[in-house]
Amino acid sequence: MQAEVLDDATYRIFLNGFPVGEHHLRVERQGDRVIAHQKGEATISLGPIVITRVKQETEEILEDGKLVELNITNTNGYYNEKVRHITARRGENGKIKLNDDGDRDHVLPASALPATGWNPDAMQAPVLIRPHKGRPSDVPSDIEITYHGEERIDTPSGRVMTESWEMEGDLDARLWYEKETQHLMRLVFRYKGNRVEYERQP
Repeated sequence: MQAEVLDDATYRIFLNGFPVGEHHLRVERQGDRVIAHQKGEATISLGPIVITRVKQETEEILEDGKLVELNITNTNGYYNEKVRHITARRGENGKIKLNDDGDRDHVLPASALPATGWNPDAMQAPVLIRPHKGRPSDVPSDIEITYHGEERIDTPSGRVMTESWEMEGDLDARLWYEKETQHLMRLVFRYKGNRVEYERQP
């Protein structure tokens, strides 16, 4: 079956305004399923000396807008890499079983979605899966989500009309989706006191 490409994008990653890496997103429709692949890498250096490297690879499979399967591999460190695997599977009862690197299981409602940025439907989900820690967060008790409406922003492709959302709580982030296509244009969040920005490239 020929896959229909719904989105294919590269983002530059900035740390406090300095470019540190790239992130690639590809979303395809295969029959009744939507499959999103993401892969990114950022390297933090002090002059010529590498301090650390962060890599993430994500696969999400959705059916009728609901999560069927999630696979995340997070790798941190340069000299001594630490790898964490996060998985989620939808069971026969429709509920989602989330596992954080074999450490802990969580059972989530079928409407839970990963907070991986590309999917604006996650802004309406009652439970979000945090992609770095593999933990669920309830909305709005753990994460409060605010819709800021339409906003025209400057991008490398020119000025673009977007719809803007904000997360506060367990996740603190601002996201801008292109109004017509709902493609993610920009993502900004705080990480250990630093400003991290993903900016979509032309």
